[in-house]
Amino acid sequence: MWLSLAGLALSGCQRVQPEDTTPFVRWAPQQVIDAFRAAGLEVAEPRALAGQEFGFSPLLAGEGIQFQMPTRGAGKAGRVVSFPSEANLKKAQLYYAQQSLPGQFGYTFARANIIVRIDGSLAESAARQYQTVLAALP
Repeated sequence: MWLSLAGLALSGCQRVQPEDTTPFVRWAPQQVIDAFRAAGLEVAEPRALAGQEFGFSPLLAGEGIQFQMPTRGAGKAGRVVSFPSEANLKKAQLYYAQQSLPGQFGYTFARANIIVRIDGSLAESAARQYQTVLAALP
């Protein structure tokens, strides 16, 4: 009797698929900066972003680095920001897509947990070089 009840109880059970435990975070901002340098892209005076320097994303982002591009002109800069979750990254992408700030971080490129923002006054071909390196990260 016990075996038949146990058999009935088990026959209604479904196999549960294991949860995906792949971490969302693949790269740190410094790894992206290093890849930009290795590709010969301009990444001068990198420094960690803190607090309000993140703008919209201080509560969404994990860490970030801002860098200068002085040969492109005074004040030309870029940022590499990592996000701890896909939900946070998507919120930031939506926010950035809705912004229309000419001359300020006009190019936004994303891959995995990273968003790269490049000064909008750069020629598109120059900005896309950073996107190409981001896309080639292992």
